[in-house]
Amino acid sequence: GEYPAGSIVGFASDEMGRPIFALSSMSGHTGDLKANGKCSLTVTAPGFTGAADARVTITGTVEPIADGADAKEAREAYLA
Repeated sequence: GEYPAGSIVGFASDEMGRPIFALSSMSGHTGDLKANGKCSLTVTAPGFTGAADARVTITGTVEPIADGADAKEAREAYLA
């Protein structure tokens, strides 16, 4: 659609601190990201319950990992 959908997704980070996602081709948010990779990721502190608790929002552009070796490293980091 025209508007991005908010979603809860798992993520890991690589050695440079960049977030890594494993997204299903069947998910609506995956289609949104393919159409427009701009997104935000909000990370909350353990035990987060509301506005007084720690959180950070990171904005950027999601891109697929094209290099096979990099994709393997990203998969290993995500599954760790």
